[in-house]
Amino acid sequence: MLYVSSVLPYAGKSMVALGLGLKFREDGHDVVYMKPLCVNPMVMPSGELVDEDVQLLADALEMEEPLPLVCPVIFSADLRNRALQGRVDREELMRKVEEAYKALSREGRVVILGGARELSQGRMVGLSDPEIALRLGARILLVDRFTDDLHIDSVLAAKEMLGDLLLGVVLNCIPEGREAYAKEMVAPFLESQGVPVLGVIPRDPVLASISVGEIAEALEGEVLCEGEGLDTLVESFLVGAMRVESALRYFRRAQNAAVVVGGDRADIQLAAIEAGLKALVLTGNLYPSHTVLIKASERGVPVILVKEDTYTTVERLDEVMGRARLREPKKRKRAAELVKGCLDLGRIYKGLGLS
Repeated sequence: MLYVSSVLPYAGKSMVALGLGLKFREDGHDVVYMKPLCVNPMVMPSGELVDEDVQLLADALEMEEPLPLVCPVIFSADLRNRALQGRVDREELMRKVEEAYKALSREGRVVILGGARELSQGRMVGLSDPEIALRLGARILLVDRFTDDLHIDSVLAAKEMLGDLLLGVVLNCIPEGREAYAKEMVAPFLESQGVPVLGVIPRDPVLASISVGEIAEALEGEVLCEGEGLDTLVESFLVGAMRVESALRYFRRAQNAAVVVGGDRADIQLAAIEAGLKALVLTGNLYPSHTVLIKASERGVPVILVKEDTYTTVERLDEVMGRARLREPKKRKRAAELVKGCLDLGRIYKGLGLS
């Protein structure tokens, strides 16, 4: 049994869990995903609350189990309030998790447990990742979104807290130009401190991308033109706040980018369409000209209109890009490729007792 956790939120747990799950299946194992504590609830058509990660991984792993069973405890505001008032039976909640696990597990099946946002979340109700892992006998694989040396202390502190529960750590989303440093300096140091480094994954533009539909949803924008579809992936954003001559050169150097520009800048909008950018995000609730919409439709470029100004829109998009999801098949395929190519699968299989 494998528990995929992290010290900080948005480290890439779902990507690693998905990639490993697909690899286990490829090697002939029966695999099921479970998220004991639902921290990102979404309402299903049936009216039931299920964690977003559960739905994504259950679909990718072709699971047939009832989703509420896979996500037994909802970490709702009501549950947190009752905990603060001393009205939560922690043992009852843990039993609920245990019962769900027993119902999902069977001989020969690999159960992958998905952690909460971070290692300690859920402790107020007795359901933090370490508490659940200890109760169920799971090994914890930490995923760390490595950006600088300050993360090393967090990993070492987690090692001290987890002890033998820790299977190892995966250093994820290594910035460009830092991969050699992570492999040649950071990984050996962590190994010397008793932390097995089971993978080093570079930042990947496909996994870091978000779809046009996600952009519209996050910004509460109005889709004026769908273009080639709301599942079109955007890897970066450009700000259209320059003269049109400069904009054309700027845009043509970009790959898989969208432009954030005022709704009244028809010249920049047409330049972005001409340069082949993936989408237009028009700010200030200013509708574009008819000419812009016709050109966008002809070239298949989605157009989204948002109420906020350009600065606020860019800030919100930066936040969204930092927690991109695995909704698109292209991302799921890429996650599987990275896990197979960047993780030490031999050590992971040995640590879990798999062949």
